[in-house]
Amino acid sequence: MNMRNMEQRESTQRMGMKYLSNYERTNYSDGDILILDNMGTLSTQGSFETEMVLIVICEHGILHLDHNGTPITVKEKDMLICPPGVYLDNIVSSPDFKAVIFALSYQKFLKTVCSGMEIWSLLLYATRHPVFHLLDIDLDITAGYFLVVRKKLQTDKTYYYREIMHSLMEAIFYELCVVMNREIAPERKAEEGNQGNTIFKKFIELVAMNGGKERSVNYYAQELCITPKYLSSVTKALSGKPALEWILGYTTDGIAHELKYSGKSIKELANEFRFPTISSFGKFVKKRLGVSPREYRQGKQ
Repeated sequence: MNMRNMEQRESTQRMGMKYLSNYERTNYSDGDILILDNMGTLSTQGSFETEMVLIVICEHGILHLDHNGTPITVKEKDMLICPPGVYLDNIVSSPDFKAVIFALSYQKFLKTVCSGMEIWSLLLYATRHPVFHLLDIDLDITAGYFLVVRKKLQTDKTYYYREIMHSLMEAIFYELCVVMNREIAPERKAEEGNQGNTIFKKFIELVAMNGGKERSVNYYAQELCITPKYLSSVTKALSGKPALEWILGYTTDGIAHELKYSGKSIKELANEFRFPTISSFGKFVKKRLGVSPREYRQGKQ
């Protein structure tokens, strides 16, 4: 993969639209959507955090990577979906790997795609279950869309070119949401009204941006101008988990990633995640990850 600075690094790099557009085989990129039609072999020990909605459709070969610290494998006819805020590490593929990649900027997703709780809940599900298998009909449909995209890329970039490309990418995204929805258990939690949906989306945005470093429900409730009790009830109704569990989940993922992939000391991490003492940091890690920070770093989890 011919990207800059792909060597092993201690600090996590932000994988946003600009970063991916540096890849030499990028077919189209305008800051809001990106198409990579022929991704070849990948191999990097780098550490990245996604800043957009990233979708990888594997056409041939195998892709191995760590997704939020958990090793996963993407095989032929599999689709990998990474919402913003996902950590990707140790990316390596087989020599015959070939994939189609497209990405939506987070701003584009929020503005034009994420118009309802249904799509948002799918992405939340993908945070924990990132790989989906495509049926032949799914591949046929997406191949048809990409055929149109390829033809459009060969035309003159005249009036409404950008608008047409965006419409095609949104259509592809919705088609892939059909695949995601098919794999999710049908027993969905009853949704609250539109106000509750909006509050939940804004809450998750704030937690993701903060990285779980602020662990008080009161803090997020104040930011949203609602009571902590109401925030917790909305979050529980729409996701099945209380607000505090979402917050601590982001904190745990962030700490686990830093322990596993960074060279920062335990003291530095305790300060970074705003624990008053190293002891309180150690107790949190022990409770959430099952072992001490040092043991987790040594792979004893």
